[in-house]
Amino acid sequence: MIFKDEKKKRHDILNEVAAKLTVSAHQLSEAARRLQLAELTYREYLSRLRKLDDHMRLLIRLLQGDGKGAAAPETNPAFCQPPRPKPRRKLRYADYIEFSNYAELKKFEKMDKISEDDVRGCDADDLMRRLMDGDKKP
Repeated sequence: MIFKDEKKKRHDILNEVAAKLTVSAHQLSEAARRLQLAELTYREYLSRLRKLDDHMRLLIRLLQGDGKGAAAPETNPAFCQPPRPKPRRKLRYADYIEFSNYAELKKFEKMDKISEDDVRGCDADDLMRRLMDGDKKP
């Protein structure tokens, strides 16, 4: 009787640990996704700041008389505005199954569409042979 109680306690504890690990894994994947989005936004701001710095340096040179009479480029008012957040489509269940990670999904979304020339130029027999042989060239 004591053994059954101990086994049940162990089973319950293991189930609780598994549930907590599942929740932790989900939270970590969400945090990684948010960090990746923050990195993309950071890169956009950094590129805008670099462009603004170049523009300011040009204006300083013009004001100091080093511009040799060149006209200063007009500043776009939208340039100083923070970038609008890109609309994100909601991930589908199929996205979780078809792609191993979020970066792979984004890479796939950025790819060009497959053209008719791509389809015509594809050698299906060669592709199948490479897939079956582990990408070994004959």
